[in-house]
Amino acid sequence: MAVKKIGIVLVLLLLMQQAFAQTLEGRQFTLRARLNGTHVDSVLLFYETTDGKSAFQCRPVFDDRFIIVDNITTPINARILFKNIGEVLTNADVAKRAKEIYLEPRLLTLTGDAAGSATLKLSGSATQEEFEKLDSLTAPTQKDIDNTLYRLSLQNDTRIATAMLTSLDHQWDKLYGIKYRFFLDHPNSYVTAHEMLEVAYHISLDEIGRVYDNFSDELKQCNDVQKLIEIIKNIANVLPGNKELNFVANDINNNKVDLDEYKGKYVILSFWNAWDSNSRESNLHLLEQYHKYISDGLDVITIGQDVPGDNGMQKMIVKDNLEAWRHIAQPFIARNSLFEKYHVYSVPTKILIAPDGSIIGRFGDDDIHADAHLDGKLVQLFGKKTN
Repeated sequence: MAVKKIGIVLVLLLLMQQAFAQTLEGRQFTLRARLNGTHVDSVLLFYETTDGKSAFQCRPVFDDRFIIVDNITTPINARILFKNIGEVLTNADVAKRAKEIYLEPRLLTLTGDAAGSATLKLSGSATQEEFEKLDSLTAPTQKDIDNTLYRLSLQNDTRIATAMLTSLDHQWDKLYGIKYRFFLDHPNSYVTAHEMLEVAYHISLDEIGRVYDNFSDELKQCNDVQKLIEIIKNIANVLPGNKELNFVANDINNNKVDLDEYKGKYVILSFWNAWDSNSRESNLHLLEQYHKYISDGLDVITIGQDVPGDNGMQKMIVKDNLEAWRHIAQPFIARNSLFEKYHVYSVPTKILIAPDGSIIGRFGDDDIHADAHLDGKLVQLFGKKTN
């Protein structure tokens, strides 16, 4: 009789647990782990809550098990990794060891070996399945990029490094192309919304708009899409018809360049890469235009991407006799650079600023006739001149 009562109690408790879980379904995630292989001390989970606040949870791992719970109402991107007692993790350790996952407001299960992020498998999240599909599409190209970056870090020959950088540009273009096609095929996806925060800096405003317009009204309310809206606004601010965005930076001689000090002149911001032959040819053409119109108040500032420690940009400036104007070197693969600020996703690109500080022309962005269009604009401003 006692056994029968215990059985009834257990059934009732199970039913209550299921009912409670159903009540919370859609309002919180429960991440439950069943690990194997390497034993670890604790788990770290980094994510953003539904209301946009950064969140971090650290939980002990007992007998290869742990449970993490929090309130969310939509799928969210997260990073998970494991550590042992006394281990101190650097930011580089976190970046290298963390596994990217997508949490959903429901019961989720994590399995695999804590020591190998590639073996970890998250079940119960449809958004995670979408992300894994994207990852499988981009993995070969991403592997090529990683290999090129590694070989580049060991390369001392400028000629070979230049060829590798050109190849790297093509690989990145291929990667962003794969992701963009995924976005169009998955228009109402939280994976698309999150990945667009990176890809938006490498595609045109029209392409960004095409992805955004496909989002549902509900998805447009999530944090990632709200961030994307801010990116779109920032991009729109550097299109012709808007006031330029002032900047202060050091040139290659470590002297301050303040764009505000150029007020009263026409200024061309010329974005280029030291290893890109099209950029160099375009700058040589720009040099001719500079000498033609300098007496009319035209000035130039070039903003180039360089490889740290390579000084390739300075070498090319001397070789091409471009010392006539100021040059700013931007670190290779850097966030918050002037390339990002002005939404320059391809080179060469030139931005023409009027004496009152307004942007009156943008020439580049994959336009093969950009130099000719800039020439026409300068003739319109200053009149046709011959040497």
